[in-house]
Amino acid sequence: MWTEKYRPVTFDDIKGHKDIVNRIRAFVEQKNMPHLLFSGPAGVGKTSLSLVIARALYGDDWKQHFLELNASDERGIDVVRVKVKDFARTRSLSTMPFKVIYLDESDALTREAQQALRRTMERYTKTARFILSCVTPDTKILLPGEREIKINDFVDQYESNSPHIHIENLSSKHSIKSDIAVAAVKFPASSIGKKVLEITTTSGRKIKVTEDHQLYTVAGWKESGKLTKNDRLLIYPNLETTPVENSPTRIINVSNFVQFLSRTEANDGLKAIGDTAHFNKLHSIAKEQILKRIFELRQIKDGLTPREFEIYSIIKNNPNITRQDLQRALGLTRMGVNYLLPALERKSYIRRSRNKKIHSFFVTDKKAIVLRNNMDIRRFIQNEFKLEMSYSAVKKSENNVARGRIDRVLGELTRKELLGITYNDIEKVGALARLCGFMLGDGHLVRNDIRLHFTGNDLTLKEVQKDLEILGYKNYSKITSKALTNTIRGRTFDGITTSFSLDSKPLSLLLQHLGVPKGDKVVIPYRVPLFIKNGTKYVKREFLRALFGCDADKPSWKRKNCGAVSLRQNKAKNLKNEIFNYYDDLSDLFKEFEVDTYVAVQDKGEIRTRDNVPVFTAQLVLRANNHNMFRYFSRIGYAYEHYKIRLARLSAEYLRYKEYLVEILRKKSPLVIEAVNNGYGIFETARKYGVSSDFVYSRMKKKEIHSPRLSQMTFDEWTKNIEAMDNLLLNEIAEIKEIEEDIVMDITCQNDHNFITNSFVSHNCNYSSKIIDPIQSRCAVFHFKPLTKDDVAAIVTIIAQREQLTIAPDVVDALYNISGGDCRRIENILQSIAVIQKNITVDSIYSIVSSARPHDILAILELACTNKFIDARNKLLKTMLEHGLSGLDMIKHIQREIWNLKITDRQKVELVEKCGETEFRMTEGSDEYVQLESFLAAVVHATQHSK
Repeated sequence: MWTEKYRPVTFDDIKGHKDIVNRIRAFVEQKNMPHLLFSGPAGVGKTSLSLVIARALYGDDWKQHFLELNASDERGIDVVRVKVKDFARTRSLSTMPFKVIYLDESDALTREAQQALRRTMERYTKTARFILSCVTPDTKILLPGEREIKINDFVDQYESNSPHIHIENLSSKHSIKSDIAVAAVKFPASSIGKKVLEITTTSGRKIKVTEDHQLYTVAGWKESGKLTKNDRLLIYPNLETTPVENSPTRIINVSNFVQFLSRTEANDGLKAIGDTAHFNKLHSIAKEQILKRIFELRQIKDGLTPREFEIYSIIKNNPNITRQDLQRALGLTRMGVNYLLPALERKSYIRRSRNKKIHSFFVTDKKAIVLRNNMDIRRFIQNEFKLEMSYSAVKKSENNVARGRIDRVLGELTRKELLGITYNDIEKVGALARLCGFMLGDGHLVRNDIRLHFTGNDLTLKEVQKDLEILGYKNYSKITSKALTNTIRGRTFDGITTSFSLDSKPLSLLLQHLGVPKGDKVVIPYRVPLFIKNGTKYVKREFLRALFGCDADKPSWKRKNCGAVSLRQNKAKNLKNEIFNYYDDLSDLFKEFEVDTYVAVQDKGEIRTRDNVPVFTAQLVLRANNHNMFRYFSRIGYAYEHYKIRLARLSAEYLRYKEYLVEILRKKSPLVIEAVNNGYGIFETARKYGVSSDFVYSRMKKKEIHSPRLSQMTFDEWTKNIEAMDNLLLNEIAEIKEIEEDIVMDITCQNDHNFITNSFVSHNCNYSSKIIDPIQSRCAVFHFKPLTKDDVAAIVTIIAQREQLTIAPDVVDALYNISGGDCRRIENILQSIAVIQKNITVDSIYSIVSSARPHDILAILELACTNKFIDARNKLLKTMLEHGLSGLDMIKHIQREIWNLKITDRQKVELVEKCGETEFRMTEGSDEYVQLESFLAAVVHATQHSK
């Protein structure tokens, strides 16, 4: 076979992959090779390179030291335990201390087999080389919801729980998003011979990593061992100290919620049966009783019509009546009576006995009622329960629509999966906590229990809408703005208010049950909701973030000092104690984050509500010292309000920078004191240690150390140098030093191969492969790309010369397009044609591979683009039949040729998207030809509609 005949024997024979070949060649020449992991499409040289390595290492004896297994054929755990293990534990007889095991298609190994392979690699470390990129166990990593966990704890959690655990990382568009952690591993750094470094930035951030671990810099990914103080790292200033807490407690007690709903019904005047004459005035329990009765009546399938009931009543009152007398009593003909009597017999209400002239009737014990349709049911219910019920209510009961408030509310909340929310449901419980915080600020529950009203700026309200969507509510109104004029203490103010609303009685009642007040919050007492007070630290933080995001001061800086942050709220004077109790609740929440607060009262003269209620202003103030404000900005901050969020994270980083300057002075303090005690002068000591003379003097007087004024930038100056892109900030490197640390760890993410650790953007070892990360992280990973057109041309030239083939000029293009860079397929195609003819043409290639020519596919698309749908459909069918192509083959050809159409880029994008949808439907089992017709129709629509 030509695939073996022309397989490369030396490194020089390999076409393409120059960088990979050069690196592998260097490993072989140094006779010090790590584990290797090759990934890439078929036919690009992975197996060939493995054989070249074996030949280069062992010469003619390479087969004795090289084990090749195809894992797709031998994929179970026994293969690893027997064949691989036995081969690995026997020593090499050559000068090389190790053997080579090649597992082709190793991603086909079962997960158990891969775990066994991992243990084999660990056990035989004397014959293995590892390249591993890791961080130390005390490093904190970021999980969804900006919760932190030490990587050591995360690894334990990962190994004991489902592998589908989410983690935060940096997307290709520089946004922070959740990704699935597909592996988490730990390993001794000493076993891989790697130094462990501690990197400190000028903001005082620290991270401990192995020297080959990559961190994200302004110049891209860079190994830690190659970093210098000239490099600037990109960090994500995430919220800190909120841990991962396991709390499966449900936040809603359904029994208590039902009792609450019953109370709202009573407050709204809904009554029991007998206390009202209208069905729509009944409370839920009463409605349920009537609906149950309607259900029972609907089970009666043999009710009587009014005329049938009339004849039944005559017979019941006079069983010996003759048929002639029955005709006269009903005023019917003989045929009319003969039509009604069989119906009564069939429904078992009467029995007849006949002789030649006389009919005798017998009435059964079955109770007869007039019940044939919804109108009869309505009449029956009205008579039985002595109340009015509309026909539409009876009709709606068929679909369980005409139910009571309790059932309607519980039904909607159940469908949206809100009743069973636990504190572990991070996404939903976070959204609910934030919404409660917003409703206690700029939100409003209208008194009719239906409308939720939200006020703020456009960007803020869009973030609120995202949380509503998390809870399953997308039917909110558009965000609108309108001009308003208000008069306060005789002064008139003009302004613009921006808002949107959502109509949902179930959600409104749920928020009320949780503790959000309905109506004017100025005149209504309320406290922090119990599910917040009794909740996890994460829930408390999200509530505070939302409340302060919509209702508190933004961070304000005057040169180097931050002003106080206050939450001001107006309250009716008769509710003074209630607002203080509410602020006490908030203060207790802040204490969990070590943030100090105090309450102040503002006297702005006489203020009254529209209802003429006297009002005062109370404020909850965060103490404005550096440590307190740093804890607030770095641990809580704001939600919804983008401008405040940005300022808070910048403020936290600036205060971290100021504290780092103080920390440097603390380290210099004993040295300064020692120098002064040894007779050095104040100015001499200041010059020696790079401090101010005031600092030396303060040390002599044993004063408290404060941040240096001269070397410290103002907040505005500092922010100009630190803001990078989107959510990322720049950090300069202050120190890089080697430390003693053995155990190191790594996490692998599914999509973007990095994770946020100690706020640094940290690379990981995963590549899009089915190989488990504990194996990947022990290997030098090489990605093979499909061969280029030049590589294909070189291969074709070699084969043509040796096999004496004549190659037409356009053959290389055809082979490249058909093979997709797969060398094996190229060789097989050429060998198949060469059996019959030595002249290789494009026609012979397409005939042997049963593939459509690109210009045929392009012609089909162009017909559709010119509104010739029937011609396009016919040519499509003809092409499929002539070449024996499946629908999936056709859609892949079509996708490639779309880019050659003379249509707009937007239209091309739309058609490529439609290609993906069509392919998905085919793989799911839809009829291929119907789907391709649908695609052609989409081409016509996309191109003609735009014209």
